[in-house]
Amino acid sequence: PYINADSVWSEGYTGDGQVVAVLDTGVDAAHEFLADPVTGSKVISEACFSTTYAPFSSVSLCADGSTAVGSGANCSGYTGCGHGTHVAGIAAGNGTAFSGVAKDARIIAIQVFSGFHDSEICGSNSCILAYDSDIIRGLERVYSLANDGVYSVASVNLSLGGGGFTSASDCDIENVAVKQAIDNLLSVGVPTVIASGNDGFPDKISTPGCISSAVSVGASSINDGIVSFSNGASWLSLVAPGQSINSSTPNDGYSSWNGTSMATPHVAGAFALLKSKLPSASVGQLFAALVNTGYPLTDSGSGFSTPRIQLGKASDALGLNNLPVNIVLDNDFHGVTVQGTFDRVGNTEGYKGSVLEGVGAGTNSYRFTPTITQSGNYRVLGWWSDAAANANNVVFTIRHDGGDEQVLVNQQLNGSQWNEFGVFYFTAGSSAYVEVSDVNGAVAIADAVRFEFIPVTIDTNVLPGGVTGTQYSYSLSANGGLAPYQWIISSGALADGLSLQSNGSIIGTPTQSGSFDFVVQVTDGLGY
Repeated sequence: PYINADSVWSEGYTGDGQVVAVLDTGVDAAHEFLADPVTGSKVISEACFSTTYAPFSSVSLCADGSTAVGSGANCSGYTGCGHGTHVAGIAAGNGTAFSGVAKDARIIAIQVFSGFHDSEICGSNSCILAYDSDIIRGLERVYSLANDGVYSVASVNLSLGGGGFTSASDCDIENVAVKQAIDNLLSVGVPTVIASGNDGFPDKISTPGCISSAVSVGASSINDGIVSFSNGASWLSLVAPGQSINSSTPNDGYSSWNGTSMATPHVAGAFALLKSKLPSASVGQLFAALVNTGYPLTDSGSGFSTPRIQLGKASDALGLNNLPVNIVLDNDFHGVTVQGTFDRVGNTEGYKGSVLEGVGAGTNSYRFTPTITQSGNYRVLGWWSDAAANANNVVFTIRHDGGDEQVLVNQQLNGSQWNEFGVFYFTAGSSAYVEVSDVNGAVAIADAVRFEFIPVTIDTNVLPGGVTGTQYSYSLSANGGLAPYQWIISSGALADGLSLQSNGSIIGTPTQSGSFDFVVQVTDGLGY
């Protein structure tokens, strides 16, 4: 409730159909908090990447390389082995007293830790640590599952890290292989959400959370401050609750823990929750919704401000609530008899359908009238199914009355499938309708029309680093509108020597080093 996940649940979206990959110490798949009414356990895929290496006195904690059932189970015999189960519960746990963020999402459990028995490494007789190579193998496993379409992976959670960097570009240079694995996941629509670290650094983020293409997460307190142990920097992505977080521990236990490790699965779960509501959303759209609607928290040590996630507002920002079109069937138009109606409003679309009885031979026409409450671009589709199975006997005509009536579409369609007419710009309050003509006077026919609102959105949220004195070029990306796009910088600034072109290209030779935050605005060809 603190981040308003419950307000998204009340709309009927709970993370169902989405999967969060947890690369950690393994997960207790039999925990009651992680039970699933369909699959038995929320843990639907597992893997182990854990290394035995004598020079570092490390031993594998599971069957290295295995993807069998049980391979991602929580480790045992070491302090910290319940960590992954706690993290999984925050992201996707479902209980009677309280639940995780995306309470109906499922889990991919990948155990990436190894046991160490070297006091110089551990500071004591034993500890658990993760090799970069095992983390990379875990990320590659998730990429394979997501790329093959085996699961709808909404996010990867890495509640781990060490050290720290004061710039994202330096971090990228030192962590090329891990960054490549993260970028590969981004290419198939999966963000990697990583803890910023618990060292209290005001200007550093731990590795690998410091990587520019990762979603880094710091910890907020129960009083909406930045917790003193939370690492921060100018490019920290988000903050989320990380103090006294109650969640699952092995063997049906529960415990309250502190850390950016606890904040991170709040965000990983947030991606799953929002994506269950808008499955077609890009990482850029979801990330922008979380950032732009977050409550700004300022770190008193550094002065940096970072948004704390607010899921109710993030959901609203995706344009999913208060659908800007309502479609009404004009029952009295041309005397058509309506036997029954069906409709759906959800995601970014609304449609209205009907089962109608023709009034005899000849053309029978009726209208679906949309009330447009928000100007913008709409994809318009039609569907029909004729009991008489007469092919191509229905004509859809889309009309937009802006003073002079204009026929936008007048065509015959193939039945029993959605037929796309195109994307059109409609002004709020304008008169519009879809007229359906049954040219053969069929005995019974079912029809539906659908309007999908398409907001103009910016896909790009992270830029690749550059080198001073070296030519730089990168193009920003947007979608949802009609070309051409026009770009401007509305606040902030680029490094000296760089400029944003109106077509979205950032070009030039930078003469100034450092990290730069700026806000861009894009306008589509119709001024939206």
